[in-house]
Amino acid sequence: MENTVLVVGLGKMGMLYGSNKKIYNNHSDLFYKSKKFKLIAGVDKNKKKITKFKKKYSLGAYSNLAKAYFELKPEIIVLSVDTHSVPKIYNQIIKKEIKPKYFILEKPGSFIYDDLKKFHLYCKKKKKKPPH
Repeated sequence: MENTVLVVGLGKMGMLYGSNKKIYNNHSDLFYKSKKFKLIAGVDKNKKKITKFKKKYSLGAYSNLAKAYFELKPEIIVLSVDTHSVPKIYNQIIKKEIKPKYFILEKPGSFIYDDLKKFHLYCKKKKKKPPH
């Protein structure tokens, strides 16, 4: 069974860093080419990045995380947004009760300790593996 993956944030690490057949330098390429994971969609607020994702992977892309999550029900959500946008994403996840099986966070996770702690407590409460 493949683990379904939704990549949130289609910037450099999410999609734009180049890759080759042996080395994957961005999350979307890695999960798209994997035999154990299945990339199912991407999320970004930038329409140009959404269009590029759709064209590159022939998959759906969304401008709204909650809509993508509730339509697709991914098992894994990769949070690849810039660190300044992380608090907004964490708040949206908590408010909308988005709860995949796993979250994958890019480091540092947040510049604000309390934001990361609040997200960690949400994951713990929902019995998700806490971010680290």
